Amino acid sequence: MIMTKNKIRLILVALGAIFLSISLIAIVKEFGKDESKTQLETYFEPNQIEELNKLTEFVIGQIIKDCGGDQASCFNKYFDRFNGYDYEITGISKSKQSELLDSLSPVLFSDIWAICKGTRSYSEDSVVNVESLCPKTGGRFGSFLIDYCSNNNRLAAYGNTFEMAGDYPPSMTVQLLENPSTFDLSSKEELLLISVHLLTLNSEHTIIESIPND
Repeated sequence: MIMTKNKIRLILVALGAIFLSISLIAIVKEFGKDESKTQLETYFEPNQIEELNKLTEFVIGQIIKDCGGDQASCFNKYFDRFNGYDYEITGISKSKQSELLDSLSPVLFSDIWAICKGTRSYSEDSVVNVESLCPKTGGRFGSFLIDYCSNNNRLAAYGNTFEMAGDYPPSMTVQLLENPSTFDLSSKEELLLISVHLLTLNSEHTIIESIPND
């Protein structure tokens, strides 16, 4: 069968249209896949997100333990204990927290926390150098926190403060403990923000040495 030039041209045009359609479909699918990623998935691998979920589950479990209500009411009851300037975290087992953090992969741990040195006064005559957990400056969790809060009006001040301080200064702790309603307890991402903040505040201080009292 002899094909005319016109038939050949039509076949080539049809094949080109089919190829273009397939390419466009692939591009749309790839674009949609990227758009469907949550902000958490942008910063962490699936296995790391599973570990982060363990942090959240632990904190939730500690807060609702022996509460007798639903999660929202238990959270409200928990945060009601903090008022004024008494922000010593209670109700979260330090020993169980230590076991949990020890079980984290070193890479994920170092993307959330660093070990910081400072001083702490236990009385007028007792000042010591200590080591404690603090947020990792430049870590992926800190970047996630800043990015997430920048797209959320309720948490904009929380994120801006963290970005400027690189830590959890008192104003952020006040917002969490005295105004927890700024956080959405149905959001997995925001429960993670709460959990890491509480775990940081609840971490043990390791005494390095006592400072002589002159």
